[in-house]
Amino acid sequence: MPEYAQYNVSEWAEFSKRHFDDSKVGSHTAVIPTESVPNNLTGLSEDEIKLYGLVARSLIKIIYPKAEFDDTTAMIAVDKHTFKATGKCITNQGWYAVDGKPEAKELPPLSEGQELQGEYKITEGETEPPKRYTEAELLAAMELAGQKLEDEEARTLMKLQKRGLGTDATRGPILKSLFDKEYLAKKGKSIYPTELGMYLIKCLPVKELKSAAYTGELEKQLNNIALGKCSYDKYIAFIKQKTAEWFKVIAESEDSKFTSSTEQQLICPFCGKPLIKLDWGYSCTGYKDGCKFHVNKKISGKSITENQVIMLCKSGRTAIIKGFTAKSGSTFDAYLAVDKEKQEVSFQFPERRKK
Repeated sequence: MPEYAQYNVSEWAEFSKRHFDDSKVGSHTAVIPTESVPNNLTGLSEDEIKLYGLVARSLIKIIYPKAEFDDTTAMIAVDKHTFKATGKCITNQGWYAVDGKPEAKELPPLSEGQELQGEYKITEGETEPPKRYTEAELLAAMELAGQKLEDEEARTLMKLQKRGLGTDATRGPILKSLFDKEYLAKKGKSIYPTELGMYLIKCLPVKELKSAAYTGELEKQLNNIALGKCSYDKYIAFIKQKTAEWFKVIAESEDSKFTSSTEQQLICPFCGKPLIKLDWGYSCTGYKDGCKFHVNKKISGKSITENQVIMLCKSGRTAIIKGFTAKSGSTFDAYLAVDKEKQEVSFQFPERRKK
């Protein structure tokens, strides 16, 4: 293909475990281009071209020679203290020629005994708390969650098999589920626990369900089943027993009767019963007694926030909300208000100023 003709791929070596090692992948084999090579890329979308190029170049890189570089370390004496400076110089690009080489930080030419000019100062400061996870960092932390386990066998197993929290195939969906259930939220690229998420962790009485160590123990037992050292039926019976025990503890816990501060504010303005949060919105728990009050999460193309629903329940009206979309396609601004006669949510429009 003309897009890859610039690369030296004329001599393909036989693939070995250095290139693909299925024994180290638990969920699926490597993703590689097939022999069905497209005649050109013009029929693909921009994203498809980028994705195909990423996979194709990764395959080309693995048959290129190794990149080579020189490391330089200089020890510099300042009074009674010794400082270390390091640099890197790439001497042979190797596979970097396919995907671009990283920026090399080279030291300037130095000779032994050479005197250098420098400026030094002492500053005072405070250590900063760890930065919040981004999505990519949290997925990596899930993969390595077992590295701090006290049980050496469980720690080694989770490290060697990369079995932290979830698997390569399930970590993404697990994280998405936490966002969908509103246990986590994003501010920019950083991930924050929501009030609901912190409430759940605080009140969940079963410590094993919150323990990476217990996850490691279960993974160890699963590995023993794979090795024929443990009975599958006994393991399933054990899990059923533990699930029944956990359910009983949660059901009898005093914390299970509490509600979060957010839930305490989601009270039906008509019958006074709590609202329940569903996929489509909020519904009064008194519906069996005839109360029909509900609030959709999306109204006229506009997403309604939980704070707006709380204000609607407490005050009978939200603040002005901008950006509703009419059936004609035009946009408008309005309040959401409780219609006491119809027992439903309706629009309330701001008064127009007279000219």
